[in-house]
Amino acid sequence: GETPLLPGSEFLMALTESGGAVNGTGTWMSEAGPSGSLKVGGTVANDSLDLQVVFVWSPTIATRADTGQFVGVLATPDEMRGILSHEGVTDTVVFGRLRIGDPP
Repeated sequence: GETPLLPGSEFLMALTESGGAVNGTGTWMSEAGPSGSLKVGGTVANDSLDLQVVFVWSPTIATRADTGQFVGVLATPDEMRGILSHEGVTDTVVFGRLRIGDPP
């Protein structure tokens, strides 16, 4: 089954696509834990996505960056489903689209 990201966690990305290339930035945080920014790059072909996600930790926590990978599909125009692998942990995740004015 699908497992949510850790309770109290947040993972936001702003992505753009041009000619099959996907790029973006974002933020991540976990409840009572680390947080930081995201740099995203990868490809989309038909409905398949392959994204490299660089987790840049907040300098107040630690100075480091880790790379993860999301491999999945555009299930609907507003939803990406797939596998997110990062630091030896692999989870099935669902990302929904937020529009300006939507609550996070």
